[in-house]
Amino acid sequence: MSSWFDVANEALIEQEIFAKNGVNARACDNQYAIISPTTHCASERASGATKAGALDVGDARLHHWDMYLAWFDRWLRGNEHAHGGSPRIQYYTIGMNRWRHSDR
Repeated sequence: MSSWFDVANEALIEQEIFAKNGVNARACDNQYAIISPTTHCASERASGATKAGALDVGDARLHHWDMYLAWFDRWLRGNEHAHGGSPRIQYYTIGMNRWRHSDR
């Protein structure tokens, strides 16, 4: 989880490095990243009229808490189906003002 306007925006680089260098296939195949159009630690507060400083980036809402709970259910509770189907990369395109996703 990171933000385009975060001082430490390395989530995409880290996701790729971890996916290539995991200690086993399970580690390599289960790396995810979400990049929000917000400042540091503000992703969950995105609204229908999100701003990053003075920049209006539009409706940047995403169901962060539902995704977090599904991730915990999958990896901490062992529910194999809880996090299935989530895209590897979810990112908000500023200018287009919409969420997009990719597998890499």
